[in-house]
Amino acid sequence: MVRKLIFDTSILQEPASTIPSRKTLVHSQDTAVATALATMHNDHCSSVIVTRTGRKDSPVVGIFTERDVVARVIDQPGELALLPLSDVMTPDPVVGTQESTFAWLLHSMRIKGLRHIPIVDADHHPLYVISMRDIVTLLVDSFPPNAIE
Repeated sequence: MVRKLIFDTSILQEPASTIPSRKTLVHSQDTAVATALATMHNDHCSSVIVTRTGRKDSPVVGIFTERDVVARVIDQPGELALLPLSDVMTPDPVVGTQESTFAWLLHSMRIKGLRHIPIVDADHHPLYVISMRDIVTLLVDSFPPNAIE
């Protein structure tokens, strides 16, 4: 069970592990863009973590997000069923750990223009993704009851 956080400056020192996240999708770098897009659509996810093998026991090599679709996929000629994620993903993404603070996540997202940060273990294997939506949800949920009236 996730404990309820209170909106004050102490929330900035909370670790990533306290931020509720949604389902994490993992695909291999050889997965076709069309397959990844179908998975994202079906699971209502805005990102896919890319590993060499497509499993969570393999290190993160990239991330593929809705932003990559707009910035990179649109300009690609040919069949999306043949285009591998490795051609359009963001390679070597900024990653955090479960100990990364809320302040670090916010700062990294703001300074580097990110909307998703993969959270990894010591071996760089993906655990989950923190999205800007997850952060906004946590912030709004931490408001005092009378703050939103």
